[in-house]
Amino acid sequence: SRQTPHMIPGRELFHEHVHMTPEGNYLLAKACFERIVPLLPDSVRKDIAAADAPSQNRCFELIALTDWDQCQMHGMISAMLQLAPFSDQLGAADRRKRRLKRRLKLQAIAACPAAMDKARRWYTAAIQRTPDDPQLRRKFAILLRGCGDYGAAADQWRYLLKRFPDMARWHQEFAELLRDDRKFAKAISEFREAMRIDPFLTDSSLASIGQTLLRQNKQAEAETLFREALSANPALPHARGNLGAILYKQGKHDEAIRHLQMALQIDPNLILVHVNLATIFAKQDNFPEAIRHYREFLRIKPDDLPRRYSLASLLLRAGQIRESVDEHRQVLAQQGGHLPTLVSLARIFAACGDPKFRDGNEAVCIMERLCSRAGAENPQLLSVLAMAYAETGQFDKAVTTAEKALSLAKVNVLGKLVSQLQRELSFYRQTKPYRDPGKR
Repeated sequence: SRQTPHMIPGRELFHEHVHMTPEGNYLLAKACFERIVPLLPDSVRKDIAAADAPSQNRCFELIALTDWDQCQMHGMISAMLQLAPFSDQLGAADRRKRRLKRRLKLQAIAACPAAMDKARRWYTAAIQRTPDDPQLRRKFAILLRGCGDYGAAADQWRYLLKRFPDMARWHQEFAELLRDDRKFAKAISEFREAMRIDPFLTDSSLASIGQTLLRQNKQAEAETLFREALSANPALPHARGNLGAILYKQGKHDEAIRHLQMALQIDPNLILVHVNLATIFAKQDNFPEAIRHYREFLRIKPDDLPRRYSLASLLLRAGQIRESVDEHRQVLAQQGGHLPTLVSLARIFAACGDPKFRDGNEAVCIMERLCSRAGAENPQLLSVLAMAYAETGQFDKAVTTAEKALSLAKVNVLGKLVSQLQRELSFYRQTKPYRDPGKR
């Protein structure tokens, strides 16, 4: 408690009320070390002093507690804390934001090449010191899988399963590695071995085999296995999510929605389920639900630019212009040169039906810059540039630019764009700016 404000340990040393952070565990171990040493027999104590306690970094190195491990640990704790009862506690939303900020920082640190090289060195050295530590080898196998070094990861799993052949869950984890390595037949064999060893894993193994078949685009076989797994255990969120995805592709939207929503009731953090629901609801013009699921996805994965751009476009379709502009700007804050976002934002500035969102000069600036780089022969970009010229009263330029875009669209047989450009040109020739409909 001396290490924390007001002598009350908090999130400096604890993830929540039970689980200590690595720093908290180190301080606890060091405190125990300092008190135990004086109690040891003289024959032992003479070679040990409290000052001999290894540093925190040295302890982390000895047990291979790398930046990657801390990132994984933080992710697991964060997922747990998003569920009841933690999600219902006072201040839960603020703590979630702080954890998300911390997780993004850890991910950036752990993902850099230098950190991954360091992690591999630490694991290699730790295994050389204690080659029979099964959990150390298991974590190393998971790290290697994350690095894409499937061969080295498989070597660790084979070593472990040779020594512990009856560890059913390890067979499942090895199978997941083989599936990532596209060794589908071997993966299915390992999943079936897990079922043989532990019948209680039958439902999850069937669902995993279904995922493996899905990776091979064997959707009919995968659907059968997902349904079989769910009949044995209805509370398999990934199986429900995958079944929902298959049904969506089959055009069975109502049944797909039912399974996808059931998956989220079990695990609200399944990001691909949120994307699939957002896509289905958007196709049904159910904008509130589609927007809600995109926002849920971005709550979990806020740095996903394609999905943030999808949300910006959906908000525009829903007529929520201000919110759409805000999301456009968030995309550009992360990637200033994101072409679709720049073009979409320029179109809002040039042709939005609501005058308070129009800024013709900014639209011209954006589009002239884009067209000078790579868009001089792009009819879609030239169309938006013509809108911007018209908004600023430069109708001669608008006509010339739109005519060039129309010619290019005809050459490239872009029928829908040809019709649209002809409509736009009719406005410019009457010295009128073009206005987008309220929703598009």
